[in-house]
Amino acid sequence: MRAPYVPDARQRLGAQRAPPFVLSPELTRSRLFTSYSLGSSTLQNRVVMAPMTRNRALGNVPNDLMATYYGQRAGAGLIVTEGVAPSKNGLGYARIPGLFDDAQVEGWRKVTSTVHEQ
Repeated sequence: MRAPYVPDARQRLGAQRAPPFVLSPELTRSRLFTSYSLGSSTLQNRVVMAPMTRNRALGNVPNDLMATYYGQRAGAGLIVTEGVAPSKNGLGYARIPGLFDDAQVEGWRKVTSTVHEQ
């Protein structure tokens, strides 16, 4: 006899999103979730999100998709963003965000505002 079919979390939620991750009481008491002083900044916890280039910046401008991506990870104590091109000559490959024109600066402002609002 086969085991009954149990849909995964995405199927149960209509492929919208996975259920929230719930930490055990023992884990929440871990030093990992205590604040940390880093120079003149105090991080809310010791979780650091490593940089990962997402290749989502159409026209090399940070956009709503990127703001959502980083906003969803705002619970990290520190987020190190993906690589950023400092000039047009610094664009190593397609769809990486830049920081050399006004549209890009505004795009990054939206991303950082989204993270800080969480």
